[in-house]
Parts: sequence; structure tokens; C-alpha cells
Amino acid sequence: MADDCANQDLLKVIEQAKQEWETAFDSIQDVIYIVDPDSRIVRANMAFADLMGLDIRDVSGKKCCDFFPHHHEMGCPAKVRGRRTVEFEFTGPPRRYYQESVHQVTRSQNKVVVVSDITALKLTEIRMEKMAREAMDANARLKASMDELKRTQAMLVESEKMASIALLAGRLAHEVNNPLGFIASNIRTLGGYCKDVVETLDMALQHGLTPELKQRVQKIDLDFIRSDHQVAAKEALEGVERISSILKAIADFVGAEEKAADVDLVTLVKDVVDAIRMPKGVDVKLDLAPVPVFRGLRDNIRLAVAQVVENAVVAVQDKGGGVIRVSLTHEQGRADLTIKDNGIGMDRETLKRAVDPFYTTRAPGPHIGMGLSIAHAVMQRHNGTITIDSTPGQGTTVVMQFPVPEKSQQG
Repeated sequence: MADDCANQDLLKVIEQAKQEWETAFDSIQDVIYIVDPDSRIVRANMAFADLMGLDIRDVSGKKCCDFFPHHHEMGCPAKVRGRRTVEFEFTGPPRRYYQESVHQVTRSQNKVVVVSDITALKLTEIRMEKMAREAMDANARLKASMDELKRTQAMLVESEKMASIALLAGRLAHEVNNPLGFIASNIRTLGGYCKDVVETLDMALQHGLTPELKQRVQKIDLDFIRSDHQVAAKEALEGVERISSILKAIADFVGAEEKAADVDLVTLVKDVVDAIRMPKGVDVKLDLAPVPVFRGLRDNIRLAVAQVVENAVVAVQDKGGGVIRVSLTHEQGRADLTIKDNGIGMDRETLKRAVDPFYTTRAPGPHIGMGLSIAHAVMQRHNGTITIDSTPGQGTTVVMQFPVPEKSQQG
């Protein structure tokens, strides 16, 4: 009788423990279920039934893969050896994210599967990733803006430098012009003096000189002086005139502000090429597409184009002859004037300094190294660009890019 009572008490304890376990099992918010080796659900908690929208009695005996499609891709928990944790999602609506953990039951082939809702964590992670991408994009845009700012700053510095050089060149032209006038006048006067002296000496020789004077005249080589003094005076005057023309070009460029006018690039380029005397062996080929008329500093543009073409002529001439191809194209609000020659070209160091004022690799003479500097300054004034590409021995390509309207703008 005592044994029966003890057994009944034990059964009550076991039943109470079972009820407590089941209550605790069903109270857990995470989905928990147990599967046998055949992938069939042995037991599941209420969270499982709530997730699937089923009666808990309809769950037992069903295969877990029927409820969780990701098992077909990631493998059924019943077949997993040891532990496994994976993430999956239900596409909804609403879309939810879950983490599935598989645990081996001690002394059993069954597996315990715990499914936790990690939607809040996952959405936070997705938002963080999105914010990180946006931050990276913003950083890239900021870097691009900084690079553009640096380029703009460099252009402003270059523009200020060009403006200072232009001011200096203008003052230099003004200050040097007066002395040059004196020099030219004095050379002409001295030439006249020399002519008078030589003619006087010739007359004296005809009428006879003292032996001492005759010896002195022979010593100074009067015949050579008679022919050379005219050549020397002529060359000196030509040099002065050349300097004057260069100074005039500088003064014209940095002088009074030119007023905007209608610019017809096709006509302007043809006029520039026609005005340049082409040496023997230098051939110029034109391919000029129609370009809308735009407002600009016409004389400045003409000067810039002339400087570039003249540089190409000299480069081709120095190589012994060749071809200069001048082309003009128009697209997407811009006109590209390309001057390409097959002359001597430039090395890398020369190319880097090509637009530096007064930089030249040529021997002292009429070329003072202002051509590309002037072209560069003119393009900046018109919000355009000038690019130079060159290879030693093969030639140089200069592209002058002008912003132009889609249709002609005539004032």
C-alpha cells in the first residue's frame, strides 16, 4: 500500500514537471521544434503554430521542409551533423528575417531546432550598410568636389599669374617702345653719317691724300666698310622692327578690353590660314564643319588661332616639310578646333612647359615663347580649354575647345 502511494506521488511530481515544461516550452517566443531522423516534426511549441497560422495539433508528423523552403537549399536540420546556424527570410508580406540553430539531442538521433526572429537586427544591419554605402558615395562626391575645387583653384592661380604677366608685358611694351624708337632713329642717322663719311673718303682718294692718310684708309678696309655698313644698318633696323611688332602684339593683347562680337569660326580660321605665308614644303589641309556663330572676343580668338598655326608651320618647316591638318567639329554645345602637324614634335619636359610665358626651345630670334601662352589665356577668357599632345619626331596636336550654342547667336 505504501509503495502505491509513493508511486502516485511520483507520478504527480512527474505530471507537474511535464506541465511546467510544456508551459515553459510554449511560453518561449522563439520557434522551437524537434525533428526525427526522417525530418518529421515530433513536437513544436505554440510560437511555431503562431508563425505558420496552424493549430498545434496539425503540426506533429509533418516534415519540417514543408514549412521551411530554405531547407531545400541549405539542407534539412535532421541531416545535419553536430550544430548549425543559418539565416533565412520569409518574403512575406511582411518580409521577415530569421536565424535557425540546430542542436543535437543528447543520447538521441532527434534534433532541436530553434528559429529566432532577427528582423529588427537585420533591418538595422541593412540600414547601416545603406548608410555606409551612402557615406562612401558622399565621400566620393566630396573627393570629386575637392579635386574640382583644386583644379579651379589652380586655374585661378594660373589666371592670376597670366594676368600679372600680361600687366608686366603691357608695361614692358610701353616702356621699351620709346627707347626702340630712339634706337631706330639713331641707326638711320648713323647710316647716313657712314654714307657721308664713305663718300667723302672716296672723293678724297680721287683728289689725292697724304701718304699717311692713304695708308690709314687702306688699313681700315674702306671697300668692306662701303658694302657692309649698309647691310649692318638694314639688319639692325629689321631687328628693331621685329621687336616693335612683337611688343605691339603684346600691347594689343593686354591693351583695352575688346568688346564681344559675332564669331564665325569657319571664316575666322580660313582668314588666319590665308594670312600666313606658308614656306615651301608646308601643306595645309582644311576640314571645317559648320559651327554656330557665337559671341566672343573675335580679335583675341584670331590671335590665338594664328599663334597655334604659326607654331605648327615652324615645327613642320624645321623637319624639312610636311602637312598641317586643321579641322573643326561641332557637337553637344562645343566646337573643337584641331591643329595637327607632323613636324618635329616636343619631348615630355617641353610639353609640360608649352604654355609657360616666354618659354621657347628655339635659338634667339623672332620667337619669344608667347604663342601658346596667349592661346591658353584666350581660351580661358572664353571658358574654353586647350589641350596639347606631342611626340618627338612625329608631330603635335593642339585641340582648342570652345563652348558654343546649338544654334547661332548673333548680336
